[in-house]
Amino acid sequence: MYYNKSIIAILGATNTGKTYLALDRMMSYASGMIGFPLRLLARENYDKVCKIKGKSQVALITGEERIIPPQARYFLCTVESMPTWRQVEFLGVDEIQLCGHPHRGHIFTDRLLYARGISETMFMGADTIEQVIRNLIPDIEIVKRPRMSNLAWAGSKRLTRLKPRSAIVAFSASNVYQMAELIKRQKGGAGIVLGALSPRTRNAQVEMYQNGDVDYLVATDAIGMGLNMDVEHVAFSDISKFDGNNFRDLTSPELAQIAGRAGRSNNDGTFGITANCPMIDTDDIFAIENHDFRPISHVYWRNSDLDFSSLKNLRQSLKVSSPHLGLIRVKNALDEEMLKLLTSSSAVSRTLTSKANLNMLWDVCQVPDFSKYHNDSHLRMLANIYSQMIESGHIHNDYIYKQLKHLENTSGTLDSLTNRLSDIRTWSFITQRSKWLDTNEEWASQTREIENKLSDALHQRLTETFVDQQTSILLKSLRDRKEVYALMNHKKEIHMEGVKIATVEGFSLKMIEENIPSHSMKIFRMSAIKSLAYAVDDMVDVFLKDEKNLSLNHRGKILWCGKVIAKIKSGDSILKPNFSLYVSEAFGVDSIKKITDHLRAWLYNYIRSSFDILTSLDDKYQKNNKDLSPMLKGILWQLKENIGSLNRQEIDTSFLTKADKSFLKRNKIVVGKFYLYIPSILRGKIRQLKSILMANFDNYDLNNYQIIKKIYTTKELSNKEYNYNSMVRISYVEQDKSNQSKSKQDKSKQDKNKLSHILSGGVNIETYEKINSLLWKVAKKGEFHLDDNLHQQLKSILKDESLIIPLIKSLSFKEKKKNQHFKYNYQRSKKEQNYNENSPFAVLLKK
Repeated sequence: MYYNKSIIAILGATNTGKTYLALDRMMSYASGMIGFPLRLLARENYDKVCKIKGKSQVALITGEERIIPPQARYFLCTVESMPTWRQVEFLGVDEIQLCGHPHRGHIFTDRLLYARGISETMFMGADTIEQVIRNLIPDIEIVKRPRMSNLAWAGSKRLTRLKPRSAIVAFSASNVYQMAELIKRQKGGAGIVLGALSPRTRNAQVEMYQNGDVDYLVATDAIGMGLNMDVEHVAFSDISKFDGNNFRDLTSPELAQIAGRAGRSNNDGTFGITANCPMIDTDDIFAIENHDFRPISHVYWRNSDLDFSSLKNLRQSLKVSSPHLGLIRVKNALDEEMLKLLTSSSAVSRTLTSKANLNMLWDVCQVPDFSKYHNDSHLRMLANIYSQMIESGHIHNDYIYKQLKHLENTSGTLDSLTNRLSDIRTWSFITQRSKWLDTNEEWASQTREIENKLSDALHQRLTETFVDQQTSILLKSLRDRKEVYALMNHKKEIHMEGVKIATVEGFSLKMIEENIPSHSMKIFRMSAIKSLAYAVDDMVDVFLKDEKNLSLNHRGKILWCGKVIAKIKSGDSILKPNFSLYVSEAFGVDSIKKITDHLRAWLYNYIRSSFDILTSLDDKYQKNNKDLSPMLKGILWQLKENIGSLNRQEIDTSFLTKADKSFLKRNKIVVGKFYLYIPSILRGKIRQLKSILMANFDNYDLNNYQIIKKIYTTKELSNKEYNYNSMVRISYVEQDKSNQSKSKQDKSKQDKNKLSHILSGGVNIETYEKINSLLWKVAKKGEFHLDDNLHQQLKSILKDESLIIPLIKSLSFKEKKKNQHFKYNYQRSKKEQNYNENSPFAVLLKK
């Protein structure tokens, strides 16, 4: 594009190609200069021009860096550092709308009014500055450029729901770090962009984002100017910030400047809010989407023709009113503030006897305070530098060495590294002043080296803190190729790019969620499933040949080689449970059928062999069928259904024949005073298996099944109807029905002696019968005393001596207290008085 006029303003929204156009125009001339608002942008565009024109023809001039080859023809600068005295064919100033900035605006306004190229002058910026420019430069040509992509409002989204290639905006370092930590936990990591970072650190963080190591950026409003990134969505976590004086809401043009980072070239972008951000006003949303903002009504200005003949004249020249109504004299500029504070010192003011000294003092006041500590440390440093300059004409080498020495430390926290980096940037600015130092180039080189080391250390610390390196590798793999491949090793661990993403436990696939970004979990899972699918046939073959490594734990889980593969659930009967198989989708229908059939056969055989004494009762009964009574057949059927134990109150044994009784004795079936039971099923692992199967059949949650012997606790009894038969089936003494009175008085007595807990949770049938047998023998002689011998015998049976006295009471022995001693007598019921002590059913009484 060719322009007839020599002064041109290219105005428009972000992503309109203004900077690209300016660079192209500059390089079409024999010489040129462009001023940028940030050192970062100056450096970025310096690198671009060097690639085209060669380093020998390109210069970089910023407050902290000066690279000026002797034959340089193109100058990339910060606006403050532009050598406007140098004549060039083309001159441009970027982000010219910053004329309205309350602190830096007067510098941009000065360039707008006075900086000119010989052939062409170009100002690039937002079209909100159009009217001001027309008023100040009536003959300027205004060219509007539309945004190359659309920017649309996307509403509010949770931080964890933000799509990849998003930038999250906060307005303090602490909030940025907080957001980045959340992103790391949920998404794998984020790049960090803060205004306090050096260009080198910021570029490294942005490059990490650009090359796909991370999919998110967390930034302050430093992201809003000049950083060219492939951002698809900008999410505000806040819309207010501290501007150096107070907290204020961002204006709609400021929001638009940041939101405009979304979308690049012809790719559309979106913006929205996240976290606890207040809702953006609908008028602001409309303005941002349509780039329709209220025009800037005024810009800042300061007299640049300063009088250094005296301090008084300098102050007066700084206070000269603007020559135009649209120009507002800047107030509270940092250099003016430093001048005021420094000259308040008598030590400084008495040196201002010459124009040269006043010029020197004003130059010292231009040193920026990158640290922004908001204390007098910056002022003291300026006073010290000025004093040395007046005294010896330069800054003392030992003073510089002392200041730089403590900044070389690259260890410490993020805050300490950031503070050192800010301090060294200030010294980088100072060492660029060739007239201030004896060995300017050496000190400039040293400060640049320290800045680079601190920048690299800070980048590394940010990356270590806010990026999961393993996840970074996985994300890059996803970005670099369409399909991700995973491999399973002999330990059944599935790795991708050296990162463990899953393990195979039994037949299930367990993803290692902490190693995988949540938004990519589906992709990684599918890759892991494909890897497992190759090993399915071999795994099934090994399983079908292996029964030794199968087991059932106390939670009803079936394990293979120590890994859970299934869980039992209620089936047709207690001894025939069903099960649910835990299997990955990598296993096909045929494989699952083979596993299921094998597991069902194992479980059936395991239970049958464990309760062989029960399952063989049918066979034994059939062989002796002619000699045994129908009554015994019914009892044996009930005994099998109740897994080896019956309450005597529920059956009638008075009609059993001699052959029946002989059959019970041969098969080690005990007929006790209270219960009929098979002792071997009441002990050890068989009793535990019995309890598991019982609880499973009664639909208890076996995951909460902590202690098998207390499956039916008092607490649980109060929440459901008590099942007496279930209590007997798991081999524990049931709570006496006679104790379950509905009267409050009887209930109080029951709670007092706590018999329900003891009987249901602490004593099994065999123990109860043994205790009764022992006490019966003692009680035959009359009243008895609970002496040490009897106490020890009872303790050896019960294992818990706290149960002794409650159990004695539960067996109807009454307590008498005489001379501090306890004696007991036994009250027989009529049925008990007629009980035949020589009965073959009272097996325990004969021991």
